Amino acid sequence: MTQKDNPESTSEPKKKPLFHDEIVSFLTYCQIEKGLAPNTIEAYRRDIKNLVQFCSESGLHKIDKIELSHLLDYLTWLRTVKGLVGASVKRHRVSMRRFFKYLTDEASILTADPTSLIDGEHSDVPLPTVISMEQVENLLSLPQKAISAKGSKISTSKKSQYLRDAAMLELMYGTGLRVSELIELKKENWKEDFIEVIGKGNKQRIVPMHLKIKSLVKAYWGTLNGIQTPYVFLTTHKKPMTRQNFWMIIKKYGKLAGIHDKFSPHCLRHAFATHMLMKDVNLRHLQAMLGHSDIKTTEIYTYVASKQLKVAHQKYHPRGISSI
Repeated sequence: MTQKDNPESTSEPKKKPLFHDEIVSFLTYCQIEKGLAPNTIEAYRRDIKNLVQFCSESGLHKIDKIELSHLLDYLTWLRTVKGLVGASVKRHRVSMRRFFKYLTDEASILTADPTSLIDGEHSDVPLPTVISMEQVENLLSLPQKAISAKGSKISTSKKSQYLRDAAMLELMYGTGLRVSELIELKKENWKEDFIEVIGKGNKQRIVPMHLKIKSLVKAYWGTLNGIQTPYVFLTTHKKPMTRQNFWMIIKKYGKLAGIHDKFSPHCLRHAFATHMLMKDVNLRHLQAMLGHSDIKTTEIYTYVASKQLKVAHQKYHPRGISSI
């Protein structure tokens, strides 16, 4: 059989996973040069796998583009998205520091270590950055403004896309769902006044939703022309929504709204939790809505909420700092 006749010979080489070479080099160094135990090396491998997932979802595809701010967001992501607490977060932090220290000091792949200012053993997980209520309102209004701007000239497919975007943004902020929970949401879990969410560890929880979410989703479904699908949201190609698709959607609207570059899907989950606490929601109720197994994970938002309330007080109170 000639090379031309062999289909395998003409296929493109399989693309390597993100940061594959750097990770293999680091783990080999740990084994050969440092003589670490197999269990330790395997723990590093698992921890760095989470870092790779975060970078992939954040659009960080070049290791030399990763900065301290990204890694601080990663540590927050471990707690708020992955649901890790205490020793697990500290272990991930140590693994991350040793990986980047190797890339800088041993492999000379990086010229500067972005983890150099992170205490590997004792520093607290940084608080999540939360956008204001005004920024949220602006963000959520954008898809419907686009529909109004186009008026009667808008095509059915474009209107469907904008309605979907509006519904997804409204639902994420209105319920605090994780990205995975949002894209995997099925119609069978969609009830009249609440949704049944299948969260981490296959745990089910009930999350209430407001009228605007329901009306937007029903309007979106009305544009699908009877397409049979078990999923609540679809891509423009009528396939189940993916993380990557939703990432691009939210980054687009974040940019239009003038929100900082680090804005990502779980920023709306942060905003939901913080703004609910600013309105005096019971912490246990918030824990149930977010699907946190440990109340300590939910308590992170009490510090963020109190910080934002302090800023609001200083800005708007007649005796606040900004009025002096």
